[in-house]
Amino acid sequence: MGKVAICQWCIPVGGPAALEMAAKMGYDGVEMDMGFGKPEQNLLQPEVLEKFLEVKSCCGIQTPSLAFNGLSLKKAEERENREEIMKKAVEIAVRLEAKVLQMPSFFEDGIKTEEDFAETARSLKNVCQLAAKYGITVGTENQLDVKQNLRMIAQVEESNFAVYFDNANPYLFDKRDGMDMLRELYPHICEVHVKDFSLWGRKPCKPLGKGGCHAKDMLEFLKEKNYDRWVVSENSLPEKKLIRDAAWIRKIMGE
Repeated sequence: MGKVAICQWCIPVGGPAALEMAAKMGYDGVEMDMGFGKPEQNLLQPEVLEKFLEVKSCCGIQTPSLAFNGLSLKKAEERENREEIMKKAVEIAVRLEAKVLQMPSFFEDGIKTEEDFAETARSLKNVCQLAAKYGITVGTENQLDVKQNLRMIAQVEESNFAVYFDNANPYLFDKRDGMDMLRELYPHICEVHVKDFSLWGRKPCKPLGKGGCHAKDMLEFLKEKNYDRWVVSENSLPEKKLIRDAAWIRKIMGE
């Protein structure tokens, strides 16, 4: 199996201490976030990046992917600024040794119109071209269905472009069956998020396997496919439950 990571934004402590905590909880890696709008976590600030790199080295944890939470890919009026940020972000990914850039398109930055689709595709193509020479893959995480994700792949048309899959998001955003999407999109998937919650009422995260998001089904499917990349927990829970989640993933994947 691949290795087990956790999203930086799901760890109960902030800043570089999150990397230390992840290692102590039994995770092999942390999916970092660029930290836009968060002064103490904004990796565009050289002193912030250096602190994270120092702690990363000391605790021996890996940073397999880098998320662009908070960066709109669809606003044409922000194109010039966005492209400058992407250039710097790719350089940051190289220093972190992150091999996947996770590019989310949700909520107010979701793809809702043809104009949104076209500008998002343009943004993704641009960052793919910046990342290609470093062997970095760009993954789109979005609310699109299978057909539209395949259309996005065709439109971006870059060999280092892929889908970043999340087992819960298909239901969360459009009441779709995540397992159906996983089966159809699997050949195009670069990395996965796993989280869990109840599919009724409020949706606070639950320990993996305790909700209705097919977390176990997804991991068993990945195991059958000999998936050997990162499984990244996006479950926001207290420390003891996150320790349990790491062990649970390893158990299901057969480590």
